[in-house]
Order: sequence, then C-alpha cells, then structure tokens
Amino acid sequence: MNQKGIAPIAIIEIVILALIFIGGFLFLSNKKEKAPVINNPNNGVVTPKPIDTSSWTNYTNTQLGFSIMIPLEINGKVRCSDAQATNVPVKIFEDNSNGIVYISQSYYYDAWDQAQQKITNQCKKITSTLDSLRGGDILGWKITINNIKDNEDILKYIKANFGSTCSIVDKFLQNDGNYQITIKGRDLTENGEVTMDSTCLTNFVYKILYSQEKHKLMSVVLGQECKFGTDPSVQSSYQCYDDTMIQSFKFR
Repeated sequence: MNQKGIAPIAIIEIVILALIFIGGFLFLSNKKEKAPVINNPNNGVVTPKPIDTSSWTNYTNTQLGFSIMIPLEINGKVRCSDAQATNVPVKIFEDNSNGIVYISQSYYYDAWDQAQQKITNQCKKITSTLDSLRGGDILGWKITINNIKDNEDILKYIKANFGSTCSIVDKFLQNDGNYQITIKGRDLTENGEVTMDSTCLTNFVYKILYSQEKHKLMSVVLGQECKFGTDPSVQSSYQCYDDTMIQSFKFR
C-alpha cells in the first residue's frame, strides 16, 4: 500500500467531519435563536375566561331569607337522540311553604318512553312546572332553607335529609360569617361492625351553609356535573356557571 496516499485521504475525512460538526452546531444554534420565547406566568395552567355576570339576575327570596345570582339562560339539556341543545331561559320555582326553591331550565326536550324504557323518535318539548320538580325531575338545583337552633338541630337535619349514618366532620367559618359544613357517612350493624354500604350521600357534590346569627341552614345537592353553563361542545368558549352561582349565595 502506498503510505503517501493515506495522509490526504485522512485529511479529507477530518475536514468532512469538521464541516458536518460545524454545520450541525450552526443549525442547532440558529434553531435555538429562532425559537419563540413563551411568557407563561401560570406555568402551563390555563386560566378560565372570567364569567360576565352583568346580565344576571340577583334573585332574592324575602320569605326564606336568601339571595343568589342567576344567569338569564343556559345551554339546555335534551333527552333526544337527534335534537341539538339550545339556549334555554333559567326559571325560579318557589315552594316557600316547604322552605324550597328550585332553579331549573324552563323547558327541555324529551324522547324517553317510560313504558318501553328507551328513547323513541318523538322528541317532545316539556315545560318545567313546580309539580314536575317536586316529583324529582330536576334539571337544576333544589335549594332548601330550614330554621335551625343549634348544632343538635343541624345534625338532625343532616341525618334526615342526607342519610341516617351521616356525621359532621367540620364546621368551617367563612369570611362572610357563615359556617360551611362538611359531612361523612358510616353504616354500622347491630353488632357495631362497619358495613360497606352507606346511606349518607357524601359521594354527591353538595353545599351546606349555616348562619348562626340568623339561625338558618341552607343545603343543596349540586351534582357531579355542571348544571348551568354554555354549550360544552364549543370548548373554546365553554363556561360552567355553577361555582359563580353558589358563591353568590347570601343569607338575608
């Protein structure tokens, strides 16, 4: 082998490798320089768009002694396979003699056949009434107000309305002077053994507030899904109103 021919070949290979290395370095440096700088003070957490409540109604019930803010309309729920949800007015149904106020969509569309236990092709508009809400067909909230004397009365009410095995875990004093009550449940056999089932509805999202000053207790089962809001199919503008509504609740 001609040893004099090795050096030029080696030099060429070194030059090629150097050019590849320099080219790669320049490419990465240029790419790094062109990468946009994203200023995200929330560390990737998307902040929901603030809810505009300027058009909402501040509903006040002087007989039961409370107020709450209500949107004029929401995206209505439907029980039809071929019907699209549309904006539906929100309506208040008062049952003051029983200490109850229902907040529900004023009407809905339903194709459920009770006899056949299935959805049919007939989609009918059904208007909400106080009687239908009393019957349990609630597409919204049932707010209950009770006169309460002391802690013993609170526990009696919770056991009667949330389950006989319920107990109070905590009474948290809020900034508005009302207590927010947290409950838990446990079932016992006659021998004192804990069973797997519980009659306490702690798996539901609920709100229980107590005003010691006014001796009034408010309770509502909020449910595990949003009851009041905009069209959930439009993710870019979707808003759930539930938190804003319940946070506006005040004893009067």
